[in-house]
Amino acid sequence: MEQLPMPVETPAPDTPEEASAADAVYVAPAGKASIAAADILVSEFMARAAPNCTYWATQNWNAGGKFGGYGGFQQSPSDGRKIITSLWDHKDVKGCVELFYRTPEGESQPFGGEGTGRQLITPYPWESDSWYRLVFRCWDDDAPGRGTCLGQWVYAVDGSMAGKWFAAGALRYPTRSERFSWGLGLFQEDWCSTGKDHREFRLRNCWSRNAGNGQWEPWTELKVTGKNINKDWDGGFEGKDYCWGAAGGNTVTPPEKVEHGVDGTLDFTWNPQKDDATTVTFGNPRYQESHASTITVPWIISSDQVPQLSYELQILDKDGNKIPHVEPKKRTDPFCHRAFVTVGDNVKPGSPYKAQLTVENVYGRTTTISKPFTA
Repeated sequence: MEQLPMPVETPAPDTPEEASAADAVYVAPAGKASIAAADILVSEFMARAAPNCTYWATQNWNAGGKFGGYGGFQQSPSDGRKIITSLWDHKDVKGCVELFYRTPEGESQPFGGEGTGRQLITPYPWESDSWYRLVFRCWDDDAPGRGTCLGQWVYAVDGSMAGKWFAAGALRYPTRSERFSWGLGLFQEDWCSTGKDHREFRLRNCWSRNAGNGQWEPWTELKVTGKNINKDWDGGFEGKDYCWGAAGGNTVTPPEKVEHGVDGTLDFTWNPQKDDATTVTFGNPRYQESHASTITVPWIISSDQVPQLSYELQILDKDGNKIPHVEPKKRTDPFCHRAFVTVGDNVKPGSPYKAQLTVENVYGRTTTISKPFTA
């Protein structure tokens, strides 16, 4: 099978004086979570030592196949700290990866050299020694003929941004119904031969949601391994709290870990099934009369709430009943917080009505709110 091109790693030096890249470190799930196709991936990550030229793919999926990619944190010598998500084109898929959404500060561009695809690069001032929950979710685009979307969100568990969510953006793959199907896990890499520098991470609270039955599956069993070029990596488990990996600097791979790595089991301090539903604040509905009259409704989801994935907006009569010939507006769009419903002449100016909004968040939980108004 064709292998997904990974970031360039410098081969072992011919002489000790030549610069070399620190060994890559990998964490992979074991048990059924390692093979079940998922539509949501979640993990909590901490960078303990973060020298330049370090990338942590906090999630990696579908290596070598359709919808292959990864996303996570980068420490760049020129651009500082960022979130980078990448999806690869595939030789058997017609079309290329496209941009679905980026922040005003973010960038999205195609890449080549190691295969082709598209990156989403977003500035984000993540901090060393702080925990972050990274969420990846895929969904089919609402538009007929469009493909599978991939979105990434970050939640600061602690540190100076504790309790705040950040939406990094989304890409769109050409084909529909793609999911996170195999090759799941994390890697740490040194991409520009700075093996003299020590780099280290921690990982905990890893979950995936089964795309077939919607059940959340914890990654209780994990395996830490390394590239074993320079044998300058190490890794393991801190009890059942988290696993860790390190490479470069004075790190030396223990002989017993060279061939098989190290296996361990983790407990969980956070569960996505118990996270609060999203609190949504309604704005004021606005009626605009014309030949195809509309009612526009804005809403607000603050940065301390689990972000939106999709919404459904309905205009009902004052008692909450459906109005004949007035269809709801339903969209899967994490980044839209304003919508309109076409009501035509089925709504009378000056009469009372009710706007009802249902929001599904990125974990799949729904919230429904309503607000009376006068057209």
